[in-house]
Amino acid sequence: MQQLFRTFFTALVFALSMTMPAAQQDDMVRKWITLSSQQVIHEKWGENFNSFLNSYRIKEACRRLGDVDHYGQLTIEAIATGVGFRSRTSFVTSFKRITGLTPSEYQRLAREEVSAALPE
Repeated sequence: MQQLFRTFFTALVFALSMTMPAAQQDDMVRKWITLSSQQVIHEKWGENFNSFLNSYRIKEACRRLGDVDHYGQLTIEAIATGVGFRSRTSFVTSFKRITGLTPSEYQRLAREEVSAALPE
């Protein structure tokens, strides 16, 4: 059940991030979620709805920051907006809380890893 629930939200967040402005994403997702679902999130994962949603957004942001081929031309702000954050400050705060790094640090490390893997 937990895996199905997380898979559903991963797909939902990703789909919303591709089709809808960030300002509308939270409102729409909240309308779809009942109070009991919010209680399940809190009881099962010890998180409130926003933290739960932000953890998936940060996971997707990490993927994008590490995918230099497809997202390397985007700014950190563009990636933040693309995964559903309304402000850079909120994104950076959540990112650092979840990963222990700032988005810039994460992006730099990801690019160094890609460079190190290239043949000389």
